[in-house]
Amino acid sequence: MERMEPFAQWEDGTARYTLAETVGGDVHVAVLVSYRPKSLLPLYMASARRAVRLVNAVVALVTANAYISTLGGGHFLCRHLNQSTLLAKLQIGISMGLKDPVLESKCRVNLMYNALQLGKFKRARRILRREELVAEQLDSSELRKVCHAANVYIDKMHRLHKEQALFHRKNGRPATLHDNFYRQRIVRMTK
Repeated sequence: MERMEPFAQWEDGTARYTLAETVGGDVHVAVLVSYRPKSLLPLYMASARRAVRLVNAVVALVTANAYISTLGGGHFLCRHLNQSTLLAKLQIGISMGLKDPVLESKCRVNLMYNALQLGKFKRARRILRREELVAEQLDSSELRKVCHAANVYIDKMHRLHKEQALFHRKNGRPATLHDNFYRQRIVRMTK
């Protein structure tokens, strides 16, 4: 194909036109019409840079949240509760930065699970009651389900704790319980 050089260009409000001829031999004329959408807002580089910085910051916070959430869950399962609590509090700070109250409340539910693992049932119930109120205020069905699951779990753990303490008292053993490091205890319910 031969090279084309533009020799006439003009534009109006909706399109740009270019007229060109071929170099060498026969003359061919082509008209190129390109439509331009009307710009909705003028593009200012300063505001574009700020928008890009904001998007990058949000992406960084979301990535950090996923990373910290994974670490916190791992520490919780390995019973490194001090580290798990620290990561849950850090995750609360990230959720505040993201301005996500539902995520913030879920992180406080994680703090409730940590208190529960430490045997602080009253503190765990107090945290859970507050988060149930937050779920109602935010009208979040997802948060209500998280709180309901936590409520079922805390009731089961409290019942198991009472049964174990009663069993130890009946057998003349000290009432202090040792941890066998099972995170999920499955108990067969009799009818």
